[in-house]
Amino acid sequence: MARTRASKGSDSTAKADNSAATSASKSRYTISQPSQNPPKVFILPKKATDDARIVSLLHPRYAKPTRYLVCPTTGFYEFTRIAAPKSTPRSWLIQTNDEKHEGADGDTCSKPAGKDADSFGTYVTNGAELFVATPIDPLFLVLPTLLDPSSKSKKRRYISGDDHFERIEEESPHLWEILRWGEGRIRELLEARLGAVCETVEAGDERMFRFSEDKLTSEILGKARRMSARPLPQSMEEKFVVKPLEAPMLGLKREASTITATAPR
Repeated sequence: MARTRASKGSDSTAKADNSAATSASKSRYTISQPSQNPPKVFILPKKATDDARIVSLLHPRYAKPTRYLVCPTTGFYEFTRIAAPKSTPRSWLIQTNDEKHEGADGDTCSKPAGKDADSFGTYVTNGAELFVATPIDPLFLVLPTLLDPSSKSKKRRYISGDDHFERIEEESPHLWEILRWGEGRIRELLEARLGAVCETVEAGDERMFRFSEDKLTSEILGKARRMSARPLPQSMEEKFVVKPLEAPMLGLKREASTITATAPR
């Protein structure tokens, strides 16, 4: 029986078709480069107004500029980071709102074209981090202003609120800006919390403050009593209170004792 062979022309045609299909598939789907500033997921309080802003203020514990949410009406919020464990990686699929936006002149506009269109669309984040804004007492933010590290004198004097705030001016780049928000409501809030741990006197139209350790101790103890009056859930109590406060286990070294018995005479 005669054998048949495929012609070289048909082989080259098949290869050309395959290469064309491959090139078409490659050009059709492209993976964009990772964003240098990827979007993040925030949960903000409903009570916060449209005037609320994210600002950088000095962290009272780490002494570094940290992001906070400040609202002239409802106060200060810190961001609590919630992330999935490394053993079970997760991602966020973020899709922006497709609704039309109303312009300044009242006209409606759809998604912008060009580079601005990159701000609309769907994103997949590398990690499933979630930032929750939780209320924080502004007292903790003004604690670094109570003591002047450059002063060698142990005697405390009455100074104005602005003099206190100047001590953290460099580490809190947005401090002086938020003091002017809401017709001075942020300043009134910070000075009120400053007065909770300071002795105050009136010097004309200005209020002067002097740090009091007794008032600070009383304020912190009051917070601890209120927390103990409303206990945590059992699982959180066990993990964050009971175990950290357990007495350390000490290794007891027991020496072998020998007993010598003597027969009666």
